[in-house]
Amino acid sequence: MSDIVKDLTNYRIKGIEKAEVEFYEQLTKTLDKIEDEIVALADVNLPRQAGKLIELQSAVAIRPKIKAILDKEYLPFADRVVRKGFGEQAKRVERQFKTIGIIPPEFQELTKGDLALVKNLKQQYYTQFKDVSNNFTRILSDKVYQNTLVGTEFTVLEKELRESINGIYANSRDPAVNRLVSYVKRNRDNPRLKGRVDSAIKQLQSKYARTRTGENMKRYAGQILNDSLRDFDATLNFNKSKDAGLTFVKYYGDVIPTTRDLCRRMISGSLNKRKNGLFTIAEIQDIWATRSWSGKKGGNPMVVRGGYNCRHQFSYVNPDWYEDDGEDSSTLLKDSKQDTKPTTSIFGNISDEERKYLPLAFGTVATNFTRTISKIPKSPKMPQLRGNNAFYRPSTDEINLSDFNIENNLRARRIYAHEFGHKIDHNIGNIMLEKKDIAKKLYQILIG
Repeated sequence: MSDIVKDLTNYRIKGIEKAEVEFYEQLTKTLDKIEDEIVALADVNLPRQAGKLIELQSAVAIRPKIKAILDKEYLPFADRVVRKGFGEQAKRVERQFKTIGIIPPEFQELTKGDLALVKNLKQQYYTQFKDVSNNFTRILSDKVYQNTLVGTEFTVLEKELRESINGIYANSRDPAVNRLVSYVKRNRDNPRLKGRVDSAIKQLQSKYARTRTGENMKRYAGQILNDSLRDFDATLNFNKSKDAGLTFVKYYGDVIPTTRDLCRRMISGSLNKRKNGLFTIAEIQDIWATRSWSGKKGGNPMVVRGGYNCRHQFSYVNPDWYEDDGEDSSTLLKDSKQDTKPTTSIFGNISDEERKYLPLAFGTVATNFTRTISKIPKSPKMPQLRGNNAFYRPSTDEINLSDFNIENNLRARRIYAHEFGHKIDHNIGNIMLEKKDIAKKLYQILIG
């Protein structure tokens, strides 16, 4: 049973990470648009003499216009996060409880109480996003007023406005700066290019006096995005587990260079109270209450976990599930009516590459797509192309890619899924031509 709990927890964590990548891309585009619109607004509405700002009345009058831009561009982004992001994660939590199955049936689905909690959490975190908008309306308005008061040049104000919104990622009149900023934005989530990204950031900091720290909207909005998705999952999971009577937990997640020492020790097992790595909720609360660390957040440790930007999650369990793991675990998941990642692949007989990439492209939940994939031949090793290219070659059944960073790059993941779709079409066509009985079964699968 423990392997099922681990798979289901990783399924939830991967869902959060996928949502974070998607929404961070949207946040970047949103803030870039806000940055350009705010600077254009200031350029049009603030009179100058010899390039210097001169009119306080105009500086005061611009505040509601700044607020209107943030309301128009940023708040719809926040609404998408809480509606779509939280809604999809709630379904993953529900699927986890349904798949485990051996808890009271009335707690396997989202109850009226759970749905009320989801609604309240959406409102709570939307308010946090809105607070960022209101705070930066004030900050940007103050920048305009203060620079006008002392009569600084417009170019100085422009730089301050841009960096207040995007920090190190702000646009510039210097093409060299923009090239570095663009490179960092494109590759910040690509672990293979981490060294080059860090080098570009150091160049921005040392040569162009840019900084990643300080008050900028991207920093605060990005942190709320990260924490809201994870805290929402933790809160809903905690609430459902409490109703189901699950009082033991296990800590899950990966370890990266910036992982806090507490989280690293929890994952490695050095703080274990039991051989199976389980803790009671009271034991977790005691560990959190007696230790201090950088980035620690106040609140329920079952929700805030390691603190700001923590990547880890608790799963709630019954210690009996860890007593006799073996064949029963895979049998339970196989027999479950729920379609969540099993111990044997839902994709059938696949290659090692496919075992790594298919769950990223098509998910860990059994669907008509995964059942169809299980009926076609496994793929040969994928050749790597130069440049920016991808295609499927029917004659060899090969998928050819230039970008293999499918785990961390959303665009690469979508391209792989697209090309694999061609592979499905080609192989299903061949099967339907050659084997009428299988063709009939595939037809039934595809129409549900």
